[in-house]
Amino acid sequence: MFIVPAYILSYYYLKKPLYEQSTRYKEEQSAYYKHINEQFEFIKKIKLWADYKNKENKRRREFGKYLEEFMKYTKLSYFYNSLESIITLVFKSTALIVGGIEMISGNLTLGEFLIISSYFGMLIQSIKFFFSFGQVYQDAKNSFDWITKIKNLEKEQYGTKIVNQKINRVKISRLEFSYDNKKILTNYNEEFMEGINLIMGANGSGKSTLLYLLCGLLHTKKKGNIEFNNIPISEVEIESLRKNKISIYIQNQNEMDITVKEMLAERFDIGALEILIKQYHLENIYLTNQFNILHYLDRAFHELSGGEMQRIQLLPVLLKNTDIMILDEPTSDLDMKTKEILSEILWELGRERIIFIVTHERNLFERFSDIKTIYLK
Repeated sequence: MFIVPAYILSYYYLKKPLYEQSTRYKEEQSAYYKHINEQFEFIKKIKLWADYKNKENKRRREFGKYLEEFMKYTKLSYFYNSLESIITLVFKSTALIVGGIEMISGNLTLGEFLIISSYFGMLIQSIKFFFSFGQVYQDAKNSFDWITKIKNLEKEQYGTKIVNQKINRVKISRLEFSYDNKKILTNYNEEFMEGINLIMGANGSGKSTLLYLLCGLLHTKKKGNIEFNNIPISEVEIESLRKNKISIYIQNQNEMDITVKEMLAERFDIGALEILIKQYHLENIYLTNQFNILHYLDRAFHELSGGEMQRIQLLPVLLKNTDIMILDEPTSDLDMKTKEILSEILWELGRERIIFIVTHERNLFERFSDIKTIYLK
C-alpha cells in the first residue's frame, strides 16, 4: 500500500508548480495572440508606414516569451506524467519480485499471485486516474480563478444624488493618491471655477491621475474629497455625472477597427454633423480646404495620421454641451495653426464652463486673460 502515499506526495509537491506554470503559460499565450491580432487589425497602417521590421522584431520578442513559458509548462507536464509511469513501474516490479520470491518459498500459490496481481492492477489504474485528474484540476483551477477574479472586480461605489443644477465650482480637499506604494498626490487642495485651468508638471507628477479622479475613477484608492457645487463625489450618481456633466478627451485613445462615421455615430446624429460643426463655430478646424471631416467619414481609424485622429476624437468632446470639459494633451499632434484656433475656441467655451487641460504648451494660452495654471510636482 506504499503506492498510495507515493502518488499523494508526488501530487502534493507538484501541484503548486503546475498551477503557477500554467498561469505564466496562459498569460504569455494571451499576450502573444493579442499582439498577432493587433498586427492583423492594423495591417494597412503597417503597410503604409513600411513598419515591417519593427513589428516583426516585436512579434519575435513576444513569441520568444511565449515559447519559453510553453516549453517550461510542457517539460513540467511531461515530468508529471513520467513520474506517474515511474511510480507504477517501480511498484509493479516490486510486486512481481516479492510475489515470485513468495511463490518460490511456497508461501503463495500461482492462483493467489494472479488474483493479487489483478487487484493490484485495478488499484493502480484507479490511482493513476486521480493522479492524472490532479494535473487537469490544476489547469482548470487556474482558469476558474481568473474568471472568478474578473467576476469579483470591485464595483464602483457611489451615491444616488443627481446633479441637475449647473456645476460652476469644483473643490478638492486634502486629496491623496498612491500607486504601487508611490505617492502621486499628497494633501492636494485646490478650487476651480469657470474658465480654463491648465494642469502642468513633469511626467509622473499626477496630471492624468487628477483627471481620472475628477471623473470618479480610482475612487476606492484615494483619500480626501472632491466636491461639485458642495456635493461630495461619494454622494453623486457617477454615471449620470459622467454622461450629462462631463466631456473628456484622453490622450492615445485606441479606437477599434471602425470607420470615422461609425465612431461619431455613437456620440451624435451623423446626419446633422455639418450643422453641428457650424452651430458650435468649429468650421475653421473641421470644414477647411486642408481638412474636411466630411471627406473622412468612410475612412478606417487606423488609416489616419496622428493629427487627423486627434482632430476627430476631439470633435465629440467639443460638441458635448457639458459643464465640465477635461482634456489630456488635446494639441499634441496638431499643426500650429490648428493649435491656435483650438486654444481660442477653448477660451471662448471657458466663459461658461470649467475646463481642465493637461498640456506642455502653456504658450498657446498666454494671450488670453483669466487663465489659471496649476503645477503639480
